[in-house]
Amino acid sequence: MVWGLAKLDEDKLKAIQREEGKIGVNLLAFLDYDVKIAKLSEKDLKKVKDLEEKLGVSLVAVEK
Repeated sequence: MVWGLAKLDEDKLKAIQREEGKIGVNLLAFLDYDVKIAKLSEKDLKKVKDLEEKLGVSLVAVEK
């Protein structure tokens, strides 16, 4: 399972924003994705790590 930021409709976003205002914090909404993590060779894993560093993001390799 992998977690990612949720895409929210306007009603859900407004509900979250109301709670943020009440408690004085920012809230991030996440969803879980049922995926199978790919097994990579050391060579391919290095390619992914290099790309992560270049782009400044985290990547997760999953099976198709």
